[in-house]
This record gives sequence, structure tokens and C-alpha cells, in this order.
Amino acid sequence: MDVRKEFLETAELVVAAVRVYQYREGTPPSYEQLARFAKLSTEVVYHFVRKLAEIGVLRVIESAFEGKVILEDTSKMSELPRIIEETPDFQDHLETLTELKEKLIQDVDKKMDPNFVDENKVTLAQELKERIKDPSKFKKANPLDALKSDSANKENPLDTFLGKKEKKSNPLDDLWGKKK
Repeated sequence: MDVRKEFLETAELVVAAVRVYQYREGTPPSYEQLARFAKLSTEVVYHFVRKLAEIGVLRVIESAFEGKVILEDTSKMSELPRIIEETPDFQDHLETLTELKEKLIQDVDKKMDPNFVDENKVTLAQELKERIKDPSKFKKANPLDALKSDSANKENPLDTFLGKKEKKSNPLDDLWGKKK
């Protein structure tokens, strides 16, 4: 049986079950009551009610414990075959996935071929050979070298503390009246 025809028939069954249940019981059915009444699984009822609510055929009133399904606009059921026709066919999806799988298999076969040469590996190998031949071309400046040259010009505070170098006078000493 065609999947689209099955979908349409089940959607019509769910809508009819909601209408008949409301008429017989005088109250809108919950998901579980609708599933028992239509002799469908609860999952199928959830799926179809959600899809029909998106279209606007049904409306779900959620409470703290359950959801009640009521009829909204049954005239929108006429749009259902058009909506189903617009959805991509399962066969189309299957063909697309098959093409992707074949392409992946070809890529793997190509890479497993003993004569396969990966361009990224070739360029990396050439770069490594150049670095081995002349490493000075690729030498980066060491950021610690700049600190080393700056520290040569500065005095070592430890030398001053130990008395190896003469202390410079502090200009604040003159302000506070401290003299040597």
C-alpha cells in the first residue's frame, strides 16, 4: 500500500474518531482515550494529532496531567493531500543516501589505492625537508631574548641590597628630612 495513502487514511481515521468520541461521550478525548477508541497505538495518535494540529485541523488543550484533542477546522482536511504531495518521497531520500554512500566508498577506495598520493602530505614533507636543510629560515624570534637585553641595562636589586653597589639617594628622603 502507498505510504501517502496510508497516511491520509489514518489522518481521516483520527479526525473521525475525535468527532465520534466527542459526540458519544460529550467531552473531548485525551490521547490515550483516542488511541483506545480508534484501536491505534498511543504513539501513532500522538504523531497524527501533532501533524493535524500543525495544519489546523485539530487543537490540543494541554492540562497538567493530559492533553484533550478537539476539532478545530475540518475544512482544512482538503489541504492534506496537497501537503502530502509536497513532502519528499522516502524513495528520493533513499536514492540520495545511496549516492552519498557510493561516493564515500569511492573516496575510501581511492585513498586505499597503493598509488594514491595525498597532496597535503606531500606539501608537509617538502616543508619539513626545507626546515631540515636550513633551519635558520624558519627560526622564530625568542620572546625571552628581549627580556634578556632589557635586564642587562637594569641594576640587580639584590646587588644593591647586599651592598655591592652604592645606593642612590631617594628624592623623598629630602622631603621627609632624612639625611645620610
